[in-house]
Parts: sequence; structure tokens; C-alpha cells
Amino acid sequence: MDLLFNRISIIVHLDIKKFMQLGSERGFEVGLCSSKETHELLSQFGQNEVPTHNGKAMWVKTPNGIVIKLLGGTFTRIFHDLLRPSELFRMWVISSTELSDSVAKKEKGGSLL
Repeated sequence: MDLLFNRISIIVHLDIKKFMQLGSERGFEVGLCSSKETHELLSQFGQNEVPTHNGKAMWVKTPNGIVIKLLGGTFTRIFHDLLRPSELFRMWVISSTELSDSVAKKEKGGSLL
């Protein structure tokens, strides 16, 4: 009951170095955005939607070259939906492959659907 009535707090922590290492082990590049890129993201999405590490936003590059900027929803899935970080990387492989396939199909004159 104390948690429901805000009499206690739960603090969670994501080890960013291990997150980056996990991505590297799965064939991803994981890094921090430049200060300029971070500022642009903060201006576009707001401080509550752009998690930062040492003042910089994060990005991942999938094995097939798609770059994803990590916004609040990424970490919401970990902390609120209890999704393992390894599952995020698996999902990114699937979705980036589908996106690459759709773009290739469109470039050949096909429909994205």
C-alpha cells in the first residue's frame, strides 16, 4: 500500500555500459549522440522524452545499418513492460530488416504494403 500512496519510492537503474556491450555482442553499434544532436532531440521531443547518459542521448545502429535514436519509449518498455534489453535488440533486428526490405521493394517500383 505504501507504494500506491507514494509513501515509498522504487529506484531502478539500467547499466548503460552493459546495455552497450549487449548491443555490441549482437552486432549493433551503440553510442552517444553529439551535444548538438542531443540538443536537437531535446528541442524536438522535450526533456521528458529524451533520456540521456552524461548529458547525451543514445543511439543504436542495427546490423543492417538502420540508426535508431533512443527516446523515452525505449526505456519505458524495459522498466514498465519488463522487457529485457536483449529482447529490444531482437525486435530491432526484425523491424529494421522489414523496413530495409520494404525500402528495397519501393525502390524497385513496388508498393510499401
